[in-house]
Amino acid sequence: MLFWIYEGKISGYSDVSVEFAPQGFSLVEGPDLPISDLYFDGKIKVKPAPPSSTAQWDDSSFSWVEMPAQNFTVKNRWTSFLLAIIKTAAYEKIKTFLSSNNPAEYTVLVALLNNSAIPDEPREKLLEGSLRKVKAAMKDSPTPLSSKDVGTINSLLQSELGVSWDING
Repeated sequence: MLFWIYEGKISGYSDVSVEFAPQGFSLVEGPDLPISDLYFDGKIKVKPAPPSSTAQWDDSSFSWVEMPAQNFTVKNRWTSFLLAIIKTAAYEKIKTFLSSNNPAEYTVLVALLNNSAIPDEPREKLLEGSLRKVKAAMKDSPTPLSSKDVGTINSLLQSELGVSWDING
């Protein structure tokens, strides 16, 4: 099998030899294996087996390199808040009330919690306004938000989003 070499690296393969290669390219003969199993250091060679599942091929040293363990977690505060609040009785009350009485406001609330395209500062202000409107609208409903519900929401706003305002106003 013939392999195209460009800037010292395997860049493709060919089943046929050509008389004139494009500028900067050359054709070199090598084993009939996938390009991912090969490397070029003046000759086409077969990569040795990786020493572990975490090893990465280093093109500059032509060897496998152990990558350090990546011990980190990605925590999105909005996702954390959403996952925390949907487990609460307060969220169930809000969802039930808004689904029946103001579906548009429920859509706004869910969009604010889910849409990562909204920058944090305006998102916080919009969420604050939305939660306060919901609390006010539910005041005279058969299932108003109790002081415990409001406390739960305020606590989650502080712990998960790090905001200092509360929905009491």
